[in-house]
Amino acid sequence: MGSPHYIDGFKVAVHHDALDQPIRWTKPRRIFVNSMSDLFHPHVPDEFLDEVFGIMLACAYLTNHRHTFQVLTKRPKRMQRYLTADEPAAMLERWARAGNRHVTLDDPDQLLSERVCGFCSDLWTPDLRSRGAYLRWGHPENLWPLPDVWLGVSVENQRRADERIPLLLQNPAASTGM
Repeated sequence: MGSPHYIDGFKVAVHHDALDQPIRWTKPRRIFVNSMSDLFHPHVPDEFLDEVFGIMLACAYLTNHRHTFQVLTKRPKRMQRYLTADEPAAMLERWARAGNRHVTLDDPDQLLSERVCGFCSDLWTPDLRSRGAYLRWGHPENLWPLPDVWLGVSVENQRRADERIPLLLQNPAASTGM
């Protein structure tokens, strides 16, 4: 394909060097996060998922929701496990910390995680997950679930639709699609 990212063909690879691109784009875009892969493939480490979601969080927070991210997977079970593994505030904190590696704020003495966690820390109830709800809690940034992230599943036939769509619908998402 002429790109150094595909030197090994379609072997699963993560590209840390490309993660910060959406933050630098000034024109709003719809970004297909993994057009030639599956973000929730078993060989993609959770730490890389944290970085990807950290960039999407940073874009929502720092660029006033400029971009829309589309995430499509054939592995909705892993997506669900990942997106429901922690309380929302803990996930936002983890993503913000992962985003620190790629994001520089106007104030060089402040980290993305400090800014995000500062306004989130008092806005979440500790029993949010126990009530079975993943809801925004009225803070102006509306960061949970990430509003600019569209989750979807690939459904190549009815059997796959019957397997994947119910799992997709169990995810905390501002928007889900097929």
